[in-house]
Amino acid sequence: MDLLKYFSKREFVSILELVEASRVCSTRDEARSIILKAAEMLSADYSVSATADLSSAAGADAAAVVNGGYPGEWLDHYLRERLYRFDPVVRYHRRFSPSMTWSEINKRFDDREAGLVVKGARDFGLNYGISSSVFSPLSGKTTLFCFAAEKDNFHSHHKRILDAITLHLNIAMNSTVHGTPPYAWAPEEDEASFV
Repeated sequence: MDLLKYFSKREFVSILELVEASRVCSTRDEARSIILKAAEMLSADYSVSATADLSSAAGADAAAVVNGGYPGEWLDHYLRERLYRFDPVVRYHRRFSPSMTWSEINKRFDDREAGLVVKGARDFGLNYGISSSVFSPLSGKTTLFCFAAEKDNFHSHHKRILDAITLHLNIAMNSTVHGTPPYAWAPEEDEASFV
């Protein structure tokens, strides 16, 4: 993706700042700050990231959650009742990684259970959203990034932003929550390998 073609200078600088923060992220609080920064970039009121094994139709308990402002009461209820089994966003990202607005996802899953999850989220102001995910073949787990708002702020431009930062958000999650060291690149090592 040619970033300069799609983003303003300010957006491009924000993306680079998020990339760098993700690269050096080492604590859960830093990961939360990065998720909140991403929410700001996406005009979202709420953000959350969770990692789980989504390979089964029933879903699995979330291995790790970083809450960037989702209403605690809703998040507790959602996890306790295992609503992710019916959540259209989770069901979509079980098969697809690229960003998608919730309005687009909800059109694909219009069953009763999905409708109850969507209604429950809306009761807490999570009316509209955008999400993306990254599947890790090594762990068999998927990390999901969700950003929500009371108003419909999410359009194709926001999908581009989220697609540009998702892998970097994943680096921050993996390095802090799962203990996987962040990607470390030493230019002299790279140059030596090509000589």
